[in-house]
Amino acid sequence: VQKTPDPTLDELRDGLFEGTGADVDKATISRILKRRGYTFKKTSVAALERNEDARNDYTALIGDCYSREMLVFLDESHCD
Repeated sequence: VQKTPDPTLDELRDGLFEGTGADVDKATISRILKRRGYTFKKTSVAALERNEDARNDYTALIGDCYSREMLVFLDESHCD
C-alpha cells in the first residue's frame, strides 16, 4: 500500500496471494487497512474520447429542443 497508494482491494488481494500464498478475503483486507488508518477514495478517469466543445454543443441543442420534463435519464445498471 505504501509503494502503490491507489490499488483496489482486488489488486491488494492478488498481490498478497502472489507474495505469500495467503488467500485472504477482501473484507478482511479492508478491515485491517481501516484499523491502520487508511482511507478509501474513489478514483475517476475522464473518458479519452471526451470532447468538451461537442458536449457543450449537445447540451445547448438539448436545452433548446426539450424541456426538463421531457427527458429520461438511464444509467448502465443491471439487475437479474
